[in-house]
Amino acid sequence: MANRKRNHRVQVRLDDEEYAFFEYNLERTGLSKEVYIRNLLLNKIPKTKEENEANRNILSQLYSIGNNLNQVARLAHSIKVINVERYDKAVADFKEIMERFLNSNLEG
Repeated sequence: MANRKRNHRVQVRLDDEEYAFFEYNLERTGLSKEVYIRNLLLNKIPKTKEENEANRNILSQLYSIGNNLNQVARLAHSIKVINVERYDKAVADFKEIMERFLNSNLEG
């Protein structure tokens, strides 16, 4: 989709107040005017720079948790001490949380 050609141009006239509001929101997202408007047309509410940074931090922490779960599993298996049911539930819970987080960020 990124390579598709966009052949149609749309122009919109705004008064000073509307344009100021548009620019304020545009600045908060860090997107170009085209991408911002395209997102709005596709019912995607653009995230602010702060929201994007927070999401990156959360995702980084989730990946760290997943890595820690793998390390715990390796150690537990090597010393033959693990409650498989509890570990499997923790992994399943983690995967569900990760999937919900990723899906919520793809939708909007």
